[in-house]
Amino acid sequence: MLTRRQLLGSTVLAAVGSALARRDITAGAKDDRDLCRYVDPFIGTGGHGHTFPGATVPFGTVQLSPDTDFARWDTCSGYHYDDRSILGFSHTHLSGTGVGDMLDVLVVPATGPVRLEPGDAALPGSGYRSRFAHADEHASPGYYRVLLQDSGIDAELTATARAGLHRYQFTRSGAGHLLIDFAHGMQDRPGVVTRITEASLRVVGQDTLIGERRVHQWADGRVIYFALQVSRPFAAAELYSNDLAVPDCEQTNGCATAREVRGSRLKCILHFPDAHEAPLLVKVGLSSVDAAGALHNLEAEISGWDFEGIRSAARATWERELSRVRIHGATEVDRRIFYTALYYSMLAPTLFSDVDGRYRGMDTAVHRLPAGRNNYSTYSLWDTYRALHPLFTLIQQDRVPDFVQGLVRMAVESPVGPPIWPLQGIETRCMIGWHSAVVIAEACAKGFSGINYGEAWPIFRKRAFENDADGVGEYRRLGYISSDRTVEAVSKTLEYAYDDWAMATLAEAAGAADDAKVLRERSRNYRNLFDAEKGFMRPRLADGRWAEPFDPREMGQNPTAWPETRIAAR
Repeated sequence: MLTRRQLLGSTVLAAVGSALARRDITAGAKDDRDLCRYVDPFIGTGGHGHTFPGATVPFGTVQLSPDTDFARWDTCSGYHYDDRSILGFSHTHLSGTGVGDMLDVLVVPATGPVRLEPGDAALPGSGYRSRFAHADEHASPGYYRVLLQDSGIDAELTATARAGLHRYQFTRSGAGHLLIDFAHGMQDRPGVVTRITEASLRVVGQDTLIGERRVHQWADGRVIYFALQVSRPFAAAELYSNDLAVPDCEQTNGCATAREVRGSRLKCILHFPDAHEAPLLVKVGLSSVDAAGALHNLEAEISGWDFEGIRSAARATWERELSRVRIHGATEVDRRIFYTALYYSMLAPTLFSDVDGRYRGMDTAVHRLPAGRNNYSTYSLWDTYRALHPLFTLIQQDRVPDFVQGLVRMAVESPVGPPIWPLQGIETRCMIGWHSAVVIAEACAKGFSGINYGEAWPIFRKRAFENDADGVGEYRRLGYISSDRTVEAVSKTLEYAYDDWAMATLAEAAGAADDAKVLRERSRNYRNLFDAEKGFMRPRLADGRWAEPFDPREMGQNPTAWPETRIAAR
């Protein structure tokens, strides 16, 4: 692996649109082309990596990938390398997070009897899941392939920004079908079903399925719409609610609507008696706005059925983005590690606006962006403000204005104030601090245009000077947060101090010099938890004494449970 000295000495950053990009600094390099070959999307899918191997494009809405489980912490991404069966292929995933959600619109290609439940992973054949082997699995940027052993179906996936494209080859003779499990999604734990409301499925003609649902998981109340089309007509479509068949409205007297079902746990089966005769292609468009938006996104980005063309375009997009950074003098192993990490750095934030500029805001209302602008979601800010967003200012300079102005819009639209961990129009309030301030302030300090910094400042000022939640009041009053009154007190004090420093930059940009002075002084509150004798930050009580005993290697200590005899004087 590259050392820091080697990296600084031999790595060349080629940032598109920057001064570096205008210099021919990579001329004559042997590895100028096909950087995609170094990316291994299976890195991180085992252990506690929480990554997925499926098909997507940089910062894409659609992240089309196999799901192997939906109720374990190690399958927050929907996939784990140790699993030996695949449920199907869903269109939204999270990468590298410590909390699970998403897994929308699960498509399951199958043969034989219809099975509506996934079954037990330990009992092959007990449900619609299929066994697979890693020897029959392949993944590269923008493409995924696997052989489903139980059905003999060869499945391939690729994607555009807002749509996914599947290609299924039914290798065995006989009929086949597609199950669209719209009740599938991430669960908190085994046995606790995904919480869904306001769901619907509607069959249109003999080649289209449209759906919507509201999901109440981590991002509580997020809304998603989809439009699915198949490359040739299905012979029949069956709708299910709570695994009970819904009568065909076209053949049932007194039915108010045609081929539509509403409820919470909905599924659809599309039948293809000729499944084995030719590859079956499925394309799916997503939207947070409405079904018309999902269909429009689909038509705009995948107008036909050219799987190889979409796959090639996805790979070309990845090649262009990966080539923004080139390394020289590295081993093949180093390149594989480096470019896989760079690949993962471009899986979020995710695009969260339609081709017509509409998006669902944090206020749940639908807004429209000016032409040429994009809205994004999936900001894991507590994880990304330190390194990922600074990296973007070097190698994603064309996207930074949209990334950062999106955070400003969220602050304005959100009923809870500055973004903390926004996911698909919902504030999850996950982790501590409000590090959107840091991302906005850095863009401001580095002179990025196209961002309304003045619009952001009043919202962040309110957070800085009027909010008392999560220990902020005590932080202002004492200069630190006491560990006998608030959990994670040391961490919060340090995070709030850094956010104060960032907000001082925003205050200066807004002309609020007095506020900037106060925040800059307050940003030094971290010093109040530093024990110079021991050389560590450490918990302090409300009366000023250090909490004892203290071991810097311990985590999760609860000072409120400690006897008074274990609390030493300052």
